[in-house]
Amino acid sequence: MAADDLLIVKESVLTEVDGENVYLNVGQIARAGHPIVKGREHLFEPIVVNYELEKPKTQEEETVQDVLNRVGDDKRLAKAALRHEQNQGDAARVTLIAALEQIIG
Repeated sequence: MAADDLLIVKESVLTEVDGENVYLNVGQIARAGHPIVKGREHLFEPIVVNYELEKPKTQEEETVQDVLNRVGDDKRLAKAALRHEQNQGDAARVTLIAALEQIIG
C-alpha cells in the first residue's frame, strides 16, 4: 500500500464508530477510506515524509551518463543497450545512441 494514503489525527476527540465510542489521539494513523475517517476528515491530515529514501530511476529518467556508467567498456552490453534504444524510437535518446555507437567502435 502507498504511504500517500496514510492520514494522521491532528486533534484528539471522542467519537462514535459503528455504535462504539472511540477515542482518537493526536498522532494516530489511519488509511484514507477507513470508516474511522468517513465524516471526520477535518480531524485528519496527510502524513508528510521529511526524509524520503531515494527511489531508483525509471528507464525514462535514466540519463546518458547513467547508461554509460552501467555499460562501461563492455561492447556486448553496449550493443544490447544500443539495440534496445534504437527500438524505442525516442528522439531524445539520439545522444545516448551516438555514445553507445562510440563504445562499440
